[in-house]
Amino acid sequence: MGDRLFFITDAVAEVSYGEYVHVFKEDRFTLPDGTLSGSALTMLQAVRNGVEKAGIPLPEALRMASLYPAGLMGIENRFGCIQPGSQADFVLLDDQLNLLQVFVEGE
Repeated sequence: MGDRLFFITDAVAEVSYGEYVHVFKEDRFTLPDGTLSGSALTMLQAVRNGVEKAGIPLPEALRMASLYPAGLMGIENRFGCIQPGSQADFVLLDDQLNLLQVFVEGE
């Protein structure tokens, strides 16, 4: 599927008050009654899952987490790539895909 298949994560965070209460429970968020309300999946875990569970080659999994979503939003010249003029936001991972460092705007 090329650039039409990419990773996403839920925009859910634990909230203990108000109309939309989300409770963190193990690997997910639920409503107070236990109904699933969202995932606790991180983008890094999505990449790991793609590589380890679906056999996606690491370079493609990284594009699925960065370049392809940026392309969908029309911002692939600034985000999702490393080239002159792009935003220098990236992560440094070890061989086991553990996060070592985060760079935002090159710092």
